[in-house]
Amino acid sequence: MKQRKTALCAILAILMSMIGNGLPLAAAKTLNTTIIFAEGQITSDSEDVVINGTTAAITSSGSYMITGACNQGQLVINTSGKVTLTLENLTLTSADCPAIDIQAAKEVTLFLPKGSDSTLTDASQYTNAPDGQDAAIFSKADLTISGEGSLTVNGQYNDGIASRDTLLIEGGCITINARSHGVKGKDYLIIRGGTINVTAGGDGLKATNSDQAALGYVQIDAGTLFITAQDDGISAVSLVTVNGGDITIDTGNNGMKSEGALTIAAGRISIITDDDGFVSQTKSISPDADVIVEER
Repeated sequence: MKQRKTALCAILAILMSMIGNGLPLAAAKTLNTTIIFAEGQITSDSEDVVINGTTAAITSSGSYMITGACNQGQLVINTSGKVTLTLENLTLTSADCPAIDIQAAKEVTLFLPKGSDSTLTDASQYTNAPDGQDAAIFSKADLTISGEGSLTVNGQYNDGIASRDTLLIEGGCITINARSHGVKGKDYLIIRGGTINVTAGGDGLKATNSDQAALGYVQIDAGTLFITAQDDGISAVSLVTVNGGDITIDTGNNGMKSEGALTIAAGRISIITDDDGFVSQTKSISPDADVIVEER
């Protein structure tokens, strides 16, 4: 009884903190499901969360608050509905697979409350993951990241953040360290805000869908981006579009690369490259954009 009372008090304190740190009151009221990670155990107040050792699996749509710390844990989402995950000072490291594995959902939102600071790290070798999973945050569903908090993602196995569907970043202070690609969407990768710092052994930002001509694009509308990449800074199959933002790229290959078109309508872009600043079939750079390219 005492442990249950303590856990409930902790949950209430966290929810009150979230209301004061950027999460709307209405949204906070819907966060009736809490998952707390600890070393060697997980606790939750919902039957929709299936716990197996230090793996928590969400099996129903809804809003979930995730907190705590665990060096050998994992969060799995497997449902047909919409899911919102509020990361409240979560430190989660997986021993043999992605830290967050979105196996199925209609769409998933990762919300970063103002003042929060979370870290997600995957394993350097995967031994317990299906084929194709290759990122610390891995999603087979549409994925959105929003909020004003901080998130550090360490992709030790391959990529930092990867979605096999769409990927939208609306806010947050996000740091990605990846062995291969930093942030990868399939149908598209859109950035509309936030401060994003990427260090990647492959491409910094990437979109990969080559099956449909209208997809496989990267679009940056706003935000502050710092990209250090061994390969291309930004890479897309169909189109790279910059409508605004402040982008700094230091790359061992091309600054921005598109197998189709590249359009820069506005924003500030600074590229230091060992190869070319821009590579594409067609290219349009507006005089309204502030563009500097320095070749080493």
